[in-house]
Amino acid sequence: MIAVRAVFLCVVTCTMAVGLSGCCHHRLHQHEKTYCVIDLTHEASDGKLAMAWLDDMPEGGWRLEHKTRKLVLRRIPPGRFKFLGKYDVAITRPFYIGVFEFTCAQYELLTGKSVVSIVPARLTEDQPLGNMKWEKVCGEDVQISKNGVSVGVDGFAIPKENSLMGMLSQKTGRRFSLPTEAQWEYACRAGVDTAFNIGNAGRDDWETMRFCGCSRIDPNLRFENFRPITHVGAYRPNGWGLYDMHGNLEEMCLDEFSNEEGLSAVLGRGAADPCFNGGPNPEVSGWYVTKGGSLHSNPSECTTTSREARIQEWSDWFVGFRVVMEACD
Repeated sequence: MIAVRAVFLCVVTCTMAVGLSGCCHHRLHQHEKTYCVIDLTHEASDGKLAMAWLDDMPEGGWRLEHKTRKLVLRRIPPGRFKFLGKYDVAITRPFYIGVFEFTCAQYELLTGKSVVSIVPARLTEDQPLGNMKWEKVCGEDVQISKNGVSVGVDGFAIPKENSLMGMLSQKTGRRFSLPTEAQWEYACRAGVDTAFNIGNAGRDDWETMRFCGCSRIDPNLRFENFRPITHVGAYRPNGWGLYDMHGNLEEMCLDEFSNEEGLSAVLGRGAADPCFNGGPNPEVSGWYVTKGGSLHSNPSECTTTSREARIQEWSDWFVGFRVVMEACD
């Protein structure tokens, strides 16, 4: 068991900013729609990456280009849910979250660097990117105030410009972040309160999630018929059209990891938009949260409430991420 001391709760809007002041002062869209599609290969007239807004997915579904050359995000409405199955939590503002885990091709287009030095060359362009350190995704030197709550624009840490979130923010004129643990779980559930977002799984669900290779949902089975990382979007999505939130790769969250004692102390009476310290920090504990489990996990480690603690300086091939973008209306 990992002993991590409790941290204070940050109950401000759960987004990060870099070089952007105030909410949505850049590239304001008055009528944002269900999906935002960012073209990573084309700039608009304002010099930022081109963005399109869709009411629904294209006819025939998402194509390879939507997982490689473009970045697709789904709007998530505000609401209330039982965080970790026990705490009353409110998500007070809408946000956009990646429909797919962030892929190798998207990394190369965003950074202009080859992915080969990070992950094995055998991975294809539409497989999710793993083996990234948290600080490379969100930036080093997360600032915290003396009471433990993160500081920065609107109360959140400001990522380094050369981090992936910093690059996305600069190139789009919108705020990007990793999801908080609460945002991730809320989006994963898509309105259900069961262990898996498909409901109470109790049958062969190969078509739904990519965990350790078990042929059925059974926590006693492990590493049978082990299979490699799959292409994003290969399995059935949840009710909000989000793919691979159970298994495939563990997904990084913004929060510092807090143990059950710390969670209960802060969330016991309910909370709005919780986030613990806005990210890991060596001055606190250096551990961050991952959610969803991976193809390396037991089924019981891939549920909506399952969570792991990973150290900031650590990376591995089975830990990836998906992005969150602020909504402006």
